[in-house]
Amino acid sequence: MNTEEQKRYQALNKDFIQLFKECKDDGLFEPAPFHVAMRLTEIITQTVLGLYFLLYTSYQFLGGFFLAVGIGRIGWVVHEAGHKSLTGNSAVDEVILKICYGKGLLCMNYVATHVYVCVIILTTINHNFQVSAMD
Repeated sequence: MNTEEQKRYQALNKDFIQLFKECKDDGLFEPAPFHVAMRLTEIITQTVLGLYFLLYTSYQFLGGFFLAVGIGRIGWVVHEAGHKSLTGNSAVDEVILKICYGKGLLCMNYVATHVYVCVIILTTINHNFQVSAMD
């Protein structure tokens, strides 16, 4: 690396450190329990509505929509819980993570390996998960 590149990287690092400090000062790295509760409520509501419309009405497309959006929103929860930065309590984050990605209600362990989203989530967080059941 030549001196010009080193200067560019030093300037970039300086800017990043400044941005990090500003974000920390603004409280962006502090847990927000109300936001977490609202997000979990949103996911549960979307899942329940999705299943209701899918199973009990003729508006099955709406059920699929609610389920798709709910599953998409789970991605944020899984991401933050995986970093142990969701609630500020790593034990609680671990429980939420397990529920959301397959040790609990939504993916039902190995049974739901056909559900593409669960496979993506499990392999993304580098668990030993064999995708041999994908057919």
